[in-house]
Amino acid sequence: MKLNALLLRPKGVDGAAPMVLEVHGGPARQVKWEYHHFRQFLVNRGYAVLAVNFRGSSGLGKIYQAAGYGEYGRKMQDDLVDATLWAIDQGIADPNAIAINGSSYGGYASAMGLVRDPDLFKAGIIEHAMLDVAYQSQYPPHSWGLYLGQWERYFGDINTPGDIEKMLQRSPINLVGQMQAAALLVRENATGLSALSRQKDSSQQSKIWVKTSTV
Repeated sequence: MKLNALLLRPKGVDGAAPMVLEVHGGPARQVKWEYHHFRQFLVNRGYAVLAVNFRGSSGLGKIYQAAGYGEYGRKMQDDLVDATLWAIDQGIADPNAIAINGSSYGGYASAMGLVRDPDLFKAGIIEHAMLDVAYQSQYPPHSWGLYLGQWERYFGDINTPGDIEKMLQRSPINLVGQMQAAALLVRENATGLSALSRQKDSSQQSKIWVKTSTV
């Protein structure tokens, strides 16, 4: 599948640089060309930034978006890996210095990247993340902009045993033992982005979460 992405490279750096893979939230959202303070901050300090519109992103056609339905933790994650490997192959990213970062759904994908592809992602920033898909599906966050039918297209029906099994298999909270990289876990007490209690459970389950910042 041909992917759409935004690439920023630090000025004056011709070879491979440390890179941050940015994963947008939603997942029914998209990366587009605009001023973004955190991207600019990273590039200013010598990092390349690759922000990917993985399958399931909106704004790129119904087929592109529908290709992500039910593919959280699977093909949607494969797209992030493929984009990263492309950046390595093109001499853009230093394969020994790649981090993954995202908020809300992007936080979920960042956590999954660390537990699913520990040899590729050396560090991660996990912001306001859905770490337990089954638990979160009982309380879909309205701030993600998904009505219930859309949520179920992406993540399944909490009342369907087969869907629940997938949720459990694809939840970072159940896979933290596979993490090898350093991670910054950021959560907020006063937002509806994700289920806070399960974020706390995840940070308590693994000493690999090296720093927790509560806002």
